[in-house]
Amino acid sequence: MSNIDNQNSLLDTLQNKLWIFNEQMFFNLQKNNITRNSSLKKLQYWEKNWLVYRLKKWLYIVKKSKVNVYRIANELYTPSYISLDTILSIYSIIPDLVLNIYSVTTKDKKEFNNDYGNFIYKTLKKDYFDFWFEKKGKGNDIYYIALPEKALLDFLYFRMKEINISQNLISQIIKWDLNNLDKKKLKKVFDWFSAFRFSNLDELNFNLIYEYSNKFNKKKLLCLIKLLDYYKSTDYYDDYL
Repeated sequence: MSNIDNQNSLLDTLQNKLWIFNEQMFFNLQKNNITRNSSLKKLQYWEKNWLVYRLKKWLYIVKKSKVNVYRIANELYTPSYISLDTILSIYSIIPDLVLNIYSVTTKDKKEFNNDYGNFIYKTLKKDYFDFWFEKKGKGNDIYYIALPEKALLDFLYFRMKEINISQNLISQIIKWDLNNLDKKKLKKVFDWFSAFRFSNLDELNFNLIYEYSNKFNKKKLLCLIKLLDYYKSTDYYDDYL
């Protein structure tokens, strides 16, 4: 078999079986025929000649592969799964076209920028991370994303410091003491919700969101969920327009 045939065969194997791979995987596919040093030089040559693209140090993708940015996001920084604005945009919960790929991770926050996009990772405690995400894709194209309910919780968790809510108001809302709520204070929160232009909230399972929010054990977050549940009631929100 010629060098060109060997090259094409190895490329096909990488594309069909791995798609995204590191230097060790590359060497393992050919270790019976090549030294580690020669394998590394070949990989560098392939990168220089645009047969493969380096996503980050020691992580590569076959250039002719069909790109799945969500799989790339998962592989760039593990453990992680797609969440936040990206998932909310996919499910039309927010109307914005989200150009960045947002994920959550248990590691330190991180950002990667390459030819395939800008990948942003935000840190969650393990207790907030290890639930309600799902596996998508098949074969060598598996990736993980948050359920939309979890993505909304993650979104509010990272954003809730932007809105001031008094402890008294939080206590009232948690107890569902709605008759004595200060409408001016409520309008402030509703205006904050309105800035995100939330839509299709009725498509979400709020019972599930309440269940998820208990895992966060944050009174302010639970308060925001209850107000958002109230906010999605058009008749009620009309009182504040």
